[in-house]
Amino acid sequence: MAFRMLLLAAAAAAMRDEKTRQQLEVEEDALEDVSQFINYQVELDELEKLSDTPLFFSEQTGRFATAAQLLTQDPSSVLSRLEAGFEAGSNMVVVGAGGAGKTETILLAMANTQKSKASFDLRGWYLAKKQMDKKAYTTAVKADQLALLKSSESEVKGEIAGKSADVLFFDEVDLSQGLMNADELEAMKILLKWGNEVAPEKTKIVVLHPLASVQPEVHELLAPLGYPGPGTSAWIEFSQPYSPAVEEAMIRGILSACEPPPTDAQISEVEQYFLGLPSAYMPFLVNKDHVLDSIPASAADAIENVLKPKALSKVGGRLIKINVGFAATRGAREAISTLRRNPDEEVSGADAAGAVATMVVEKRGAHFVIPPVMQDALNAFCRDMDVSSKQAVAPICEA
Repeated sequence: MAFRMLLLAAAAAAMRDEKTRQQLEVEEDALEDVSQFINYQVELDELEKLSDTPLFFSEQTGRFATAAQLLTQDPSSVLSRLEAGFEAGSNMVVVGAGGAGKTETILLAMANTQKSKASFDLRGWYLAKKQMDKKAYTTAVKADQLALLKSSESEVKGEIAGKSADVLFFDEVDLSQGLMNADELEAMKILLKWGNEVAPEKTKIVVLHPLASVQPEVHELLAPLGYPGPGTSAWIEFSQPYSPAVEEAMIRGILSACEPPPTDAQISEVEQYFLGLPSAYMPFLVNKDHVLDSIPASAADAIENVLKPKALSKVGGRLIKINVGFAATRGAREAISTLRRNPDEEVSGADAAGAVATMVVEKRGAHFVIPPVMQDALNAFCRDMDVSSKQAVAPICEA
């Protein structure tokens, strides 16, 4: 009997130890999620604060004049749709991963339509009210944020109504550790509802990051408030590739100082490598670090030693870590992994849409593809980055 009691006691202790181990693993995973979310905010803020130059900078009537004209004339382009929305005073949704060129393109659209812009930043408002650092802005505070928002109705409505700009942006309304929870969704709903009530004549734009843009609950929340859904002209995805005509004009603008001018075959080489990926062109379209001043006279030399490596550097490393590691669903990463492993495989649904929102994948016709410049960026990321970065984008580096 005594021996049996000892066995039972040992089994009970083992079960307690296993339960404790499992609980510790859950707590460690939760802490890791919080840490990743904090890092995401820091990385994203650092990236976006650098974006203060309009698309084409001072060359809208110079080397990029043709590209600028074609973008405005194309009713399906992101720029043209932004301008149409600003002029119509309609509610819009802007979806863009970090580095997609949101700020640069919006600044150009504002200038072209002579509209002014103001923003209400939900995270910034909450942190200021609570006198907190952004590193404390996690899921743990979202219930308090909702309660504070509800109790501050008059103040917030007054702040929104007092903005004299033509276009009102609702920023950082969807920052979440994963998909948005009930408190976060309710806060977004209340804020957008108040915007409609106190600024009915203004163009109102809600800015979404990749994760929230594919969440069905977000789509269901936006529709009754007069905001568009995916696939409509006022739902603007900054991952949308440039058209072939615009892309050719951009390449010719970038290489305009080359002598002799680039051949059609050289233009095609760049097109086939970039596949119209906006983020790949962004360093040149805003003359980041005066890159256009370093373009060699030889088009071949410029393509091989400036265009390709500069674009590769832009779309890889940090952007993959932010947009795929932090801001994509597991399903979106699996879609990317599938296409990286076998470009001929088909992906579909919300997973494919999420992969597109990260700017790693493009939808071309009925098919989804990874542009070659992004394939090279993924290969370099999986080869060179540290273990934790590779784990953040799993299962992509397992392909």
